[in-house]
Amino acid sequence: MRCFAGRNFLNALCLATALLAAAPLAAAPAQQAETPAAEGEFVRGTITGDNVNVRHGPGTEYPIYYRAPMGAEVRVVGRDGQWLEVEFPARGFSWLSSDYVSMIDDDTAIVTGSQVNVRGGPGLQFDELYRVQANHKFKVLDTDVTGRWHRVEPMPDATAWVISDYVRLAGPIPGVTPPTVDRPVRPTPEPARPPERPIEPERPTPAPGYYESKMTEAEEALTAEIEKEDPAQWELDEITEMFTDLADNADDPIIRTRARARLAQLRGYEALKAHAMDIGRVDEMLAQRLADLERRRQQEIGITERVAPAHLATGRIERFHIRGMGGATHKLLRDDGGIAWLLRSDVIDLSDYEDRNCGVRGSVVSVPGVRVPIIEVTGVTPLTGRN
Repeated sequence: MRCFAGRNFLNALCLATALLAAAPLAAAPAQQAETPAAEGEFVRGTITGDNVNVRHGPGTEYPIYYRAPMGAEVRVVGRDGQWLEVEFPARGFSWLSSDYVSMIDDDTAIVTGSQVNVRGGPGLQFDELYRVQANHKFKVLDTDVTGRWHRVEPMPDATAWVISDYVRLAGPIPGVTPPTVDRPVRPTPEPARPPERPIEPERPTPAPGYYESKMTEAEEALTAEIEKEDPAQWELDEITEMFTDLADNADDPIIRTRARARLAQLRGYEALKAHAMDIGRVDEMLAQRLADLERRRQQEIGITERVAPAHLATGRIERFHIRGMGGATHKLLRDDGGIAWLLRSDVIDLSDYEDRNCGVRGSVVSVPGVRVPIIEVTGVTPLTGRN
């Protein structure tokens, strides 16, 4: 019985089967998967369906590695019932968090953690495919736009599984006995007649390198958009259309696959944007409540005129979007654009002074772990109008 390297989750099963075969009194199992082909032997197959699931094991209960497009070629090395075992593609879909690897050179990384998960995509929402131990080396193929996930080559000799209904074999699988159970022949459905409509002109053939340049353009647009500090300001609709066009029409299967992966990421970014917008609406409601309370306080104590004392600091007030920094909601910028102070206040609605040069009064507070000093603002005086 042959166990492929890279399928660590089957090692225990392989060892147990070998021990049972060596025992003289062990009973033969009721069913066994056919013997796979010898090392290096395979038969070519062609995917006959579109977006066919290629899985981690021979069954629908196993996680999906990726979805193969129609016409993709695979190397079939074994069979288990209705499932065919295929070689994993050279540019596989295995992702590692950058928190648990260390780069040795430009394209080689070494695992620095123990039992590190290798996932089917760049994020914790993707299925866990297998685990690796410390000091295992991977060739790094790509890094996602956030820089937090590396796409790496799969384990050596790793294989995957695809159901035989959607694979056309070029011949028999070496070393594997064909299934003896006759399957009913599925009748070929009569193609539906398309509705009558004007004949559209054929899509012009793009120039060589067209889709490569469009992929680069889409990647740069996505990177520029998510670098914005506030996710609520992300504009993702046009970028989604760019990657959708590449996923549907690119002539290179690698570009189509990368575009589909980016579309999956964009769905996560859309959810993050919606969450940020919800938080922004709550912030606006709280700011309005604070403004109302401040106006009432001013009326109750009878303040009719303010005389501004000397300012503690001056500069341009802008919103500060990072949460958990000592409760700061705004920042005070120097003339060169750098952050001079972080601002917070329980008595002043600082949003009324955004994008304005102002003098602020208050007291300086120190928060552990926050390098930029924070002013507890008790008064603000505009120095100029809005910029």
